[in-house]
Amino acid sequence: MKIDNTIAECFVYTEREGALSPIGHDLKLEATDFTVEVSADTIVATFEPNLKVVGAMKGGALDTSELSAKDRKKIEDNIRKEVLGARKYSEIKYTSDSVSRTESEVAIEGKLALHGQT
Repeated sequence: MKIDNTIAECFVYTEREGALSPIGHDLKLEATDFTVEVSADTIVATFEPNLKVVGAMKGGALDTSELSAKDRKKIEDNIRKEVLGARKYSEIKYTSDSVSRTESEVAIEGKLALHGQT
């Protein structure tokens, strides 16, 4: 089975840490271009390094008015260039090593390839 951004959504949540955390934002980001291939025992998810800022998280709730359009663009550019290195690394990939299921949950263990490292 193939799942992609035309039929599903994928969100990434960030949390501030460190000395500069009082001036940063916890963010909700959307992966805008991805595919997930699911077989009986393997899951392979591939993401383009393009994340869209949905908004800031405040007390666990989404606040879409906290950031201006200019702030969102600046954050997106910084994530793409400085954090993900999108020019050099055009793909983020997760490959499962094992998938186990119970009646109420699925546990997936695997490897993440980011910045050319697994």
